[in-house]
This record gives sequence, C-alpha cells and structure tokens, in this order.
Amino acid sequence: MRPEAIGPFVVTTDDGRMFHCSVVGDTERQRRWELRDSEGRRYDGPDMMAERSPDAVRRAVNEWWKLRKELELNH
Repeated sequence: MRPEAIGPFVVTTDDGRMFHCSVVGDTERQRRWELRDSEGRRYDGPDMMAERSPDAVRRAVNEWWKLRKELELNH
C-alpha cells in the first residue's frame, strides 16, 4: 500500500486490543480516525496524520490508546 493511502486498517495495540480504523471528516483539516473495537464500541480516534502507511497508523492508534487508558485510570 502506498504511504499516502487511506485505510481502512485493522490495528492491534500493544495490549492486544484490535481496532478497525477508518477515516471520517469532510475536509483534510477535520479528518480523524474512527475506531471500532472487536466488541463494536466506537471511538473518536486520533487526528489523521500526514503519513498514512499501515505502520504509521498503528503507531498513532497505539499512542492514542495508551493515553486514553492513562486518562481513564486517573479519573
């Protein structure tokens, strides 16, 4: 897949959670990843970044998920 390609992707985070990732948004500046886990829960994921390779998407989603879990633990 070309680095500028846009998913959908399936990403597995470091803790084993699997997300189906697709792009949502009307304009380039508003685009972000919409994530659905294996149980069907929907999440508004990270903003879409310039690099859109599968590895770059995996890194972005993994970092987003780690931050989200940390925030949940602190509330």
